[in-house]
Amino acid sequence: MDFTEQSLRAALGGKSFGAPLYFFRVTESTNFQALRIADEGAPEGTVVIADSQTGGRGRMKREWFSPPAVNLYASLILRPGFPAALSSPLTIMAGVAVARALDYYCPRRVQLKWPNDVLVGNRKMSGILTEIKTCGRKVEFAVLGIGVNVNMKKEDFGPLLEQSATSLREETGRHISRLEVAVRIFDELGKYYHLLSKEGMAVIRELWLDYSGLAGKYVEITFGGEISSGTVAGIDETGALIIRPESGGERRIIAGDVAVIER
Repeated sequence: MDFTEQSLRAALGGKSFGAPLYFFRVTESTNFQALRIADEGAPEGTVVIADSQTGGRGRMKREWFSPPAVNLYASLILRPGFPAALSSPLTIMAGVAVARALDYYCPRRVQLKWPNDVLVGNRKMSGILTEIKTCGRKVEFAVLGIGVNVNMKKEDFGPLLEQSATSLREETGRHISRLEVAVRIFDELGKYYHLLSKEGMAVIRELWLDYSGLAGKYVEITFGGEISSGTVAGIDETGALIIRPESGGERRIIAGDVAVIER
């Protein structure tokens, strides 16, 4: 078994992200632990990893199924000093980084679904949950929570998820090292976080659009009972989705669930 605290420390030690490392066999959620230790002053680059979660969370308070011994559940602490209004690009950046890491196993099959899902074959393989604490108008710290389905089998997902979720094992037909996946993801996060910090959103945005395949598609976005629709024009510097409604003009969408509508 390669997924231990010792192996993780050895593999991530000396990298941009991965030290200090906190490892839990079982915890409520890695984001819960990361928010706690970030509030206590943990430095940028600190990583929290768990073998299983009892209260894993996705966006909009949805549950993230977190059984032991098969997947990657991790959270990364960042202290970017961005204005709070510009924190959304962190999620877009993380999506690109995770997509690049998973593309190694599923080349040319990985897709990004706005704002925070990573898909293979139109099924969800990974999700990202970003939570921030602000100080005045700036981000004091951000926690990037990342869940990746690594070695789950189709039957493990259960009837509610088996049609909408997938794993690296299902897509490659082989067992995948969770340690290797963790290292690849944190290497890519270090690379693209540095790029975002130094050069801004432009390059990240183009990479995201390459993976998303949404540009030019007609979509419906559901949020809080309201449905917005239009043709996707791209994403802006803040990570908002830009659509062109049939009535004309452009509209910024900052939250919601996206569905592509075939017309």
